[in-house]
Amino acid sequence: MAKINDVIITGKLKNLVFYERLGTLCVRTIPVNVRQTKGTKKNAKTFGQAAKIMKYLREGLLPVISPVKDTYTANRFNIAIHQWLKSADRNIGLSSINSFQFNEKANLADRLGFIPATDWTDPAIVRIHIPAIIPTKQIKAPKNTTHIHWTVIITGSKVEQPCLTSNLSILIDTVWNDELVPARTIEFPYRLNPDSINVVAMLMQYSVKCKMTTQRMDDKQWMASGIIAAKFKE
Repeated sequence: MAKINDVIITGKLKNLVFYERLGTLCVRTIPVNVRQTKGTKKNAKTFGQAAKIMKYLREGLLPVISPVKDTYTANRFNIAIHQWLKSADRNIGLSSINSFQFNEKANLADRLGFIPATDWTDPAIVRIHIPAIIPTKQIKAPKNTTHIHWTVIITGSKVEQPCLTSNLSILIDTVWNDELVPARTIEFPYRLNPDSINVVAMLMQYSVKCKMTTQRMDDKQWMASGIIAAKFKE
C-alpha cells in the first residue's frame, strides 16, 4: 500500500483508488476482474473432477503410495488424471496414467526389468501375469539384499460422480538368489463398474542383511512404486 504526502485527492483514477485512513491519504489498485471463457470454465471444472478422482484412487492405492507419498506426487497424479479426462477418447488416452510413477527416484520398470501384463478381458476377474524370472539376473537390488517384497493393488473410482469402487491387494515375497522363479498369475475377483477408471499399481521393497539382522529398507532411492495398468469402463 502506498502513502501520499502533501496532496489532497480522493476517489478513483483508472485502476487507482485514493482514500484517507487514520488521517493518512493512501492509494490502492483495483483488483483486475478476469473474465472466464467457456473454455476456462470447462477446464476448471475438469481439473476439480480430476482432483476428486485422484483422492479416491489415492485412498485405494495407499499401501503402495504411503512409503513415498508427498504433496508434489499428489499434484503430479492430479495432472495426469486431468490430462486423461481431457483426451478425445478416454479408452485410448490413458498414457498419462498407465505408467505413472509415484516415486520419481526409482522407476518401477527399470528396477523390475519387466512390467507384469494385465488381462482385463474377463468381466469378473482381472489377471496379472508375472513372467518367470531369475531375481539376481533380472531385478536391480541394493547390496546385501535377501528378499524382494511386492505389493500389488487394483482399485478404481467412478468418473462423473467420483467415489471408490473397489480395492484388492496381494503381497508377494521372493527370495533374492539365482534360482528360477516360475511364472505366476495373480487373479483378482474384480468387476469393472460402468463409468469407472481402474488401475493396477505395484510397490517394490527390499529386505537387506544388516550386521546380524535382516531389515526392510526405507530408502526412497529403492522404493519403486507406480501404476502398471489402467482401464476405463464406459
